[in-house]
Amino acid sequence: MKERGIAFMAPMVRAVREDRKTQTRRLTKERDGITVHPNGQVLARGGWLPELCCPYGVPGDRLWVRETWAPHGIGEGGIAYRADGPEWDDECAIKWKSPRFMPRWASRITLEIESVRVERLVEITEEDAMDEGVVFRDSCWSATDDPKALRWTTAVGAFRELWESINGPGSWDINPHVWVIKFRRITP
Repeated sequence: MKERGIAFMAPMVRAVREDRKTQTRRLTKERDGITVHPNGQVLARGGWLPELCCPYGVPGDRLWVRETWAPHGIGEGGIAYRADGPEWDDECAIKWKSPRFMPRWASRITLEIESVRVERLVEITEEDAMDEGVVFRDSCWSATDDPKALRWTTAVGAFRELWESINGPGSWDINPHVWVIKFRRITP
């Protein structure tokens, strides 16, 4: 079993903590050498593989969540986490640190990988979009828990908005190959 860090923005950290997010999609990189045959087989690093070589790990590996944070006297264990609420901006002058710079000891969430697969982004199903942490309220779907977020009739529509907010306008239409990583939260 290996452990690796994985970054999530604040609304997704909240979704993980509420067990609404049990799946994440990450772009495959050119160095992953991934080609997916129409029959679903994966060609990676020059040969057809029965297993994927996902840079995030394999089933049984663990991911520790990197999130926006700051050393702070009033936070959990001397750490303030941006995902814990908008009141931080109103009440405190905190210098937030990028998830990229979060050390392992400051991470409060650990995930265990249950499965990994590769697929085209737009092949996401309604159920998988729900597992990505989109929010259902007032008979509509939203990309995040922000009450001002746009409303969608489908979870896939909300996920598309979320994807483009992270990866840029038009990134959905490119329809890249993505790693689909299903996980379960083991702490806290």
